[in-house]
Amino acid sequence: MSDDLGEISARRSLARLPLYPVLFAVWPPLALYAENVERIPFSVVTVPLLCFAAVGLVLPILIRPFVGTWSKAGVMAAVVVVAFCVVWKPVGQDWLLFVSALEPWLFNGFYTFFVFLALAILHQLRADFGHLTVAFNTVAVVLLAWPLFQIAGEIAKANLSTALIEPISLPANMANADAKPDVVLLILDEYSRADFLKEHLNFDNGVFVKALEARGFIVALDSRSNYKFTRQSIPSTLNMDYLSSITTERGTEFDPAALIEDNRVLRLFDAMDYETYAFTTGYAITEPGPLVDHIMTDGALVSMNEYAGMLLSFTPVGEVAGLLDITSPRDLWRDGILHTLRNLHVPIAGAGDRPVYVRAHVLSPHAPYVFSDDGGQRLSTGAVSLDEYDEGWQTPMIDQIRGINHHVLEAVDSVLAASAEPPIIIITSDHATLGKPPHGRGVDILLALYLPGKGEHVPRENIDSIHLVNLFRFIFNTYYDAGFEILDYQKFEGDED
Repeated sequence: MSDDLGEISARRSLARLPLYPVLFAVWPPLALYAENVERIPFSVVTVPLLCFAAVGLVLPILIRPFVGTWSKAGVMAAVVVVAFCVVWKPVGQDWLLFVSALEPWLFNGFYTFFVFLALAILHQLRADFGHLTVAFNTVAVVLLAWPLFQIAGEIAKANLSTALIEPISLPANMANADAKPDVVLLILDEYSRADFLKEHLNFDNGVFVKALEARGFIVALDSRSNYKFTRQSIPSTLNMDYLSSITTERGTEFDPAALIEDNRVLRLFDAMDYETYAFTTGYAITEPGPLVDHIMTDGALVSMNEYAGMLLSFTPVGEVAGLLDITSPRDLWRDGILHTLRNLHVPIAGAGDRPVYVRAHVLSPHAPYVFSDDGGQRLSTGAVSLDEYDEGWQTPMIDQIRGINHHVLEAVDSVLAASAEPPIIIITSDHATLGKPPHGRGVDILLALYLPGKGEHVPRENIDSIHLVNLFRFIFNTYYDAGFEILDYQKFEGDED
């Protein structure tokens, strides 16, 4: 009988253990992951999840010696966690700061003061809040149930996906092609055409254009993307067709990551016995998958830059890191871009008997704005964000274009110097920009082609008018006599032109 009573007492003690600070703390990383399951691998989430859990676990341990009981320590720890991890952004930054119209530094000071005032009041109260532990544990479990349900649903749906297509058949001329030059594709995200920049941002990009032309590039005068968003444009480009046709052919719903991971261009190069390389991007949708022979990574946080930046915006850590000049996700983001551009030549320099196809997607000059106009580091506080279109965004965008131009030219020079035979080099973008998305993005994009050999005889007007679904149709037709049909430009919903 005494054993039964002891077991019951142990169960009650466990039920009264304040687990809710840990459960509240892990809610932000899980909730953010639940909204982006299809874009972010779980391996990226594990470290932030453990860090947030550690905060919720350590805080009650630190507080208990000052308050005497675990239940009271749990309540005070939960106040800190909720104030600075859960509601800091949606309530504090997005609502209270907007309503108060205070300067951010002043608002943050008041916010922090009132949190610590609440802690002081709780400390002075004689109640130990033990009767609330079960209720708070229950609330925390219910709070976590929804993101866990979302994650499970998305994973189940992904497991049922039939994304991969059947092995591709080469057109006869491609299969028998003698000359197979190396091919380098560099996608500069949100890089607008020179006339577009001049008209809408009052920025003359002529110096960069002339520098490319001096190196032998042809810079198209009327190049266009077919979509206004990365998640649509790059899958369309790499599969050489409009999305409606691609999804109909595959018999699947639109899945940008799957269409990039298993794309027609990669399959064609692979079938021609090219050795394929792709650089990690820090943007989960465009990350290379297992069909690439070699994935080029800098060993840092793959696919985590964007996730970490969004997650840190739930807390004051991003702003504090910026104020203290501590290495932040912005530094990682910039370092990742530089790693790609500074190593773009490596696959070609190390090529053996097989020709090489290299794909690199660089999230620049797209926000976050991390480059100064001379290519150096732009000093900025706050977490990484892909949506920095507040008032005055034009100046940092122009500075970033100027800055990235320096590094692109250096990358081009390195590729040309590393090549035993002149390679095909494609520098393009996925969409242009004009103001705050989604309404402002344009389709007038940069397209610069280095076309040695057969490409030197292509009429200029054929290059000027290329739009992205035809980009590789043009390349394969020019160099391998593939005979692909050149598709008409189709206007899509939201195309004002």
